[in-house]
Amino acid sequence: MQNNTDPSEDADSPESFSDDEFSWTIESGTTAVKQTDRPVFVFRETMIPQKIRPFFSIEDLGSGQKRRIKLWYNDTPFDAFIEKTNHLTPMTRMMWKPDFAEVLRAEYPQWSEFFKKTRKEAADTPAIRFVQRRELNQYDIEFDGTPSTSVAAAASEFHVPFKPGDVIDNDTLAKIFRCGPQGIMRRSPRTNSLVIISDHTSAIFEDKWVNNFFHYTGTGLPAEQSLANRENRILAESKTSGVSLYLFEVYDEGKYVYDGEAELADPPFISRQADIEKNLRDVYIFPLALKGHKRPPVPKKEVPGIKEEHGERKVRTVASEESPFSAHDLEILIGYDFNDKKILDDARTRRAFQNDVQSSVDFMDPLATLGDAVLDLVAIYLHYDGETQTSGELTKQKISEVNRERTRVFAERHNLRTYILWGKGESLQESWKSDKALDAVTEALIGAVFLDAQRNGKNGMTVVKEMLERMDFFLQ
Repeated sequence: MQNNTDPSEDADSPESFSDDEFSWTIESGTTAVKQTDRPVFVFRETMIPQKIRPFFSIEDLGSGQKRRIKLWYNDTPFDAFIEKTNHLTPMTRMMWKPDFAEVLRAEYPQWSEFFKKTRKEAADTPAIRFVQRRELNQYDIEFDGTPSTSVAAAASEFHVPFKPGDVIDNDTLAKIFRCGPQGIMRRSPRTNSLVIISDHTSAIFEDKWVNNFFHYTGTGLPAEQSLANRENRILAESKTSGVSLYLFEVYDEGKYVYDGEAELADPPFISRQADIEKNLRDVYIFPLALKGHKRPPVPKKEVPGIKEEHGERKVRTVASEESPFSAHDLEILIGYDFNDKKILDDARTRRAFQNDVQSSVDFMDPLATLGDAVLDLVAIYLHYDGETQTSGELTKQKISEVNRERTRVFAERHNLRTYILWGKGESLQESWKSDKALDAVTEALIGAVFLDAQRNGKNGMTVVKEMLERMDFFLQ
């Protein structure tokens, strides 16, 4: 039964709770998250701790003052207000009317019943997300879990009113997708979509096309990125959650080129990029593909920063359409700087690619042969104790450490295929799914590091051993 008493007069009121118990977090500049609790379901309210007040722009709210707000759910506005109480120790709280309380009960009937029957708290309650709208003091509401029937129905009727290659502005994007006007990933529950924006006018992230796959950097500017970040998590789970992905690229400020509807082609993987303070950190790369195996469209309107050749689009962040991550990216990944860059280029080049482009660069096969021998030597060195082992025992230990399964797993774990120059036929056949091809990729990299180190006065085997240990090659 609904409790309509003033919570300030109730012995169970949250007045005495500390700010840390209110379970609020800020996920982005436009989204605040409240972990629900008993006051949410019983008293139609939630306290707002001091650290969250700037999100609602209520720092100047005085004792006894109220600020009226609107909560939007399923295209329906619900009146609510935020007030600072007149108590001896004032508290700031948000309260809503019974109509929104009914929405909460309909979304989470089990939790509504739970808190009616007990005064205990629970650690696994669902969360409510408050997403800032363009209008002042208005917020879209998102609930954890499956979207309601009306939301799902509205999303199923949504269609994009323009075609790949069209160029729109930010206001049009926000209006069409019914999402916020800020951020590189914009969630819209009303269209059950995630708008993904790659802004090439900013040097913060290194997004690029790789063999018709778009390698998109996740969100999170300072320090290491995490899949716990809301937008990163939504994108990572999009194949199973049913959230639709729409990809845009920006080459000139304020002009958004629509690439089309996309999907997550492979699981996200970790790479290394510099943050806004130029410090290297781990980032998540999401390999995206346009639905229907489509190629990136040619913009229908000229946008500065895009070159068009023979009807095909050339993105300025990638040297050529078949180029993957750069040699420098690979050096960052493995933690070794090559003195002779040609050795690294050779290690990245497939024979098929060399044949396609008639390149003067050698291909990886000789280095793979060298790397195979070096890897055997490193494995024996790791197990040799000089006394007890027979040659047969050493051979067994070497075989357990060095095999095609191990080299394949290593290549897949570090997504080495994205640093390799594949031939056109190999790209069409997705040759990187072959154990033999990934084995050669790993061994060529090992051979290249060994050769470059040896030629520059270092102990090549030691350098390779340290690299493999650092990159968890021998991890079971």
